[in-house]
Amino acid sequence: MASNELLCRLEPSAGGWRVLGDLNFTSAPQLLTQAKAQLDFSQSLQIDLSQVNHADSAGLALMLEWLEQAQAAQGSIQFHAIPEALVNLAQLCNVEGLIGGERPA
Repeated sequence: MASNELLCRLEPSAGGWRVLGDLNFTSAPQLLTQAKAQLDFSQSLQIDLSQVNHADSAGLALMLEWLEQAQAAQGSIQFHAIPEALVNLAQLCNVEGLIGGERPA
């Protein structure tokens, strides 16, 4: 894979935004940069995670960073279809209440 190719990307979807690909230590910094350029954290954002293939603790850290940015801008974020791996990590870290959201069926 070329070094400039995105491993994970953020794109508009019906009613909000969608994250696609692997959300991990390699892709989280790229996605953070992309989100800062594309998202208006002062709004009420809906983010669909149903297309995330793999996620690790960097993905959870990214979600928490987005929540912090939204709070600082007086906006909000609701996550949808949070992958089980991220839910489990959030429970382990005792931050499940912060990420909220909906899990896949």
